[in-house]
Amino acid sequence: MRKFFNSFFIIGALLSTMMIETSYATDLDVTVASRHMFRGTPQCDAIGLQSSLTVPLVENNLGATSFNLWGHVPITGTFSEIDFSLSQELGSVGTLSLVSQYYDGSMLEIDSHDIEVGLQTNFAGIGVELYRVVKSAEIEGNTYLELGYGVSDFDLFVGVGDGTYSDSGDFEPVNVGFTYEVGPPERTERGERPAPRWGDRPDFRAWSSGLAATFIYNPSTETPYFVVSKNW
Repeated sequence: MRKFFNSFFIIGALLSTMMIETSYATDLDVTVASRHMFRGTPQCDAIGLQSSLTVPLVENNLGATSFNLWGHVPITGTFSEIDFSLSQELGSVGTLSLVSQYYDGSMLEIDSHDIEVGLQTNFAGIGVELYRVVKSAEIEGNTYLELGYGVSDFDLFVGVGDGTYSDSGDFEPVNVGFTYEVGPPERTERGERPAPRWGDRPDFRAWSSGLAATFIYNPSTETPYFVVSKNW
């Protein structure tokens, strides 16, 4: 039964990506990060390669349904991760997601996966993300809530969690910090690049577009982290 459950979930999602026509294009991006962090906790200390493939499935009266494959592979060590995700837009409410996080063991065994349900929404410009692990051999019942707010080129965030997220197991702040990401160079209406100050020069921003720096402080463990990454 366990193998059938995971086979149905994974194979069904993959078949759907090939059978359902959609007007939206498949999206692929790659990120190199100095460290893999997950909600205030380091998962791997080595530099890692993270890839993401998003395949739109169908659009209904609520919005788009899509399937995503996300993976992390470090340049050294044995830690790796693959996430299988289904997401459904809920109109103006937000997006509902179902994620299967796989680390090791038989991929067709449900005990090798952490199954999580999530809701992403927005209130008055504040991003709200709520996640709960509904099936897991070790972390079932873990809950995580994060609030995010953008200020200029900075994304501020505060996350609280219980279970294995916090040092005590109770709800505590575990992920506080900000991300600064360099955007693409701006252009005028005529397609010409402006000439701003050095440091924001168009040639510099073109080279560094997708470069990001994230500072994280985990109040539960009293530990700071600084991570840099580059996305293509």
